[in-house]
Amino acid sequence: CVRESALARMPVNLSFPEAACLPLVTLTSMQAFRRGGICEESRENVKGKRILIHAGSGGVGSVAIQLAKHFGLHVVTTCSARNAAFTKSLGADEV
Repeated sequence: CVRESALARMPVNLSFPEAACLPLVTLTSMQAFRRGGICEESRENVKGKRILIHAGSGGVGSVAIQLAKHFGLHVVTTCSARNAAFTKSLGADEV
């Protein structure tokens, strides 16, 4: 049994497989940030610092870019030239 309060609606612009991946890639990104000492409690201490996110157009990378911006970080990412505009749209400062 799952409590209704633990559920969220699937975004209408995502397919079922895409929506099913979001919890895993988000938790993976959050775990990496926490291992690096980046969390809500350290937000003011990391604000403005630079972070390199490899594969910014991938599943984990695309979530990591958005989380990094949430924490106030300057995001540098790697991706193919074809995906540069996509990573910029997620918030990457440098590609």
